[in-house]
Amino acid sequence: MIHLEKPNEKQLEEFIRTSIKKDLFDFKGQGTFGGFLHLSFDEIMVQMEVLENHSEIEIMTTGNNEADLANGLWDCYGASCLPDRADYENIKVICVSFDQNDYAVEIKNILKKINRKWLPIDEERTPIL
Repeated sequence: MIHLEKPNEKQLEEFIRTSIKKDLFDFKGQGTFGGFLHLSFDEIMVQMEVLENHSEIEIMTTGNNEADLANGLWDCYGASCLPDRADYENIKVICVSFDQNDYAVEIKNILKKINRKWLPIDEERTPIL
C-alpha cells in the first residue's frame, strides 16, 4: 500500500539543516511532493542566510512532482551542476524518503539498470529486473 502524505515539516527541516552542515552539493526532490521538498529546501536556505547570518549556501536544488524514483536516481548520477570542489571520483548519493513507503527493492533494481548504462529514454525498452 502506497502512502501519500505530506512530509513532516519538522523532520524535513532537520534533514535540510543537517544537509547544509554536511556540505551537500545537490538536492533533488521527486515524487508527489517533489516541488514542495524543493521549495522547502530553498526557503530554509534563505532563512538561514538572511535571518541567521549563515554564509552563502551553495546547494543546487530542484524538484519535480512528475519524476519517478528511477529518473530521480539517474539524475543524481548524471548531475552536471556540481561545484568545482566536488571530487567526482567519490560522489555519494543519499536517498531519503519522507513517507512511510519501503523503496529498498525498487532502489536496488534501479541501480542495476544504471550500472548497465540505462538512460531514462530507454525505459520502454529496458525492463526493471
